[in-house]
Amino acid sequence: KEVVMRVVRREGTRGRATVDYHTSDGKAIAYYDYTHTSGRLTFDDHELFKEIRVPIVPTSGYDDKEEEFFIHLTNPSEGTALDTNQHGKPSEKLTATVVIVNDSDLKRQVDTVSKLLTPVNHDKVRLGYSLYTEQFRDAVRVRSDDDESP
Repeated sequence: KEVVMRVVRREGTRGRATVDYHTSDGKAIAYYDYTHTSGRLTFDDHELFKEIRVPIVPTSGYDDKEEEFFIHLTNPSEGTALDTNQHGKPSEKLTATVVIVNDSDLKRQVDTVSKLLTPVNHDKVRLGYSLYTEQFRDAVRVRSDDDESP
């Protein structure tokens, strides 16, 4: 799994523009929950967007917490602004919050069902009057027009 953040140029696409990016920890920890990523995006003339990809580290445990980390855009090239602050001045830094949502409830339910089914010999399980394989065969048997209706 990975997070893909799209960075879009809003005030025209003329000329070349660059911006640096990096991730930082919140409750999510680099290399434990996600892979720290940094670099520079270079927009060529008439290029509208770029993507930043941050791999999410798979977890095998039951972690019920939502954890966040941050993606920062900094150091825009000359003549480029990331956004404007509350005073209308160009901002030198822009931060996005990424929340990792763990679906451990579903994993826990699947694990519970798997544990219940593991010791069962499915070839000998009887459902109703016959083996489940016989019931399945009866259920998918194709009848011709000459067969009697049940």
